Amino acid sequence: MRRFWTLFWHRLIYKSFNSHAAFISRCLGIPQNKKSVFSRVFKNCIVFLLSGIMHGAVSWMFGTPCAWKASLRYWLLQPVAFVLEGMVQFLWGKLRRSDYFRKSFSWVRPEMMSAFERTVGYIWVITWLLWEAPKRSFAIRHCKSV
Repeated sequence: MRRFWTLFWHRLIYKSFNSHAAFISRCLGIPQNKKSVFSRVFKNCIVFLLSGIMHGAVSWMFGTPCAWKASLRYWLLQPVAFVLEGMVQFLWGKLRRSDYFRKSFSWVRPEMMSAFERTVGYIWVITWLLWEAPKRSFAIRHCKSV
């Protein structure tokens, strides 16, 4: 998910939202250490909160004012995907470095393992988006305008 948002969304408006998130986190006294997991996750949450507000405002302007909740939920769940993904990557990395893994899977060529990991990554992104995106789209599509 991080790679998807990094390669696609970064190119749109991420930098301005990230600047605002950094400013907010500095105002709240959160250290700006790039290696701090909490700082990164917090700033990502702020960035996606701003995105949810922006998307909710656009929906409101296009006549669906009750879409705020769906937009905010959708955009605020994206950092949850980052955290889940990071935990799985951390655990997978520990497993891959273990003696058990090296002995049990010594027959697997590095390019095969790389292809497997890339495939699992793509399946993860598609699965996440197929699970989460309809919740927002359905709620917005069936939103009763006031």
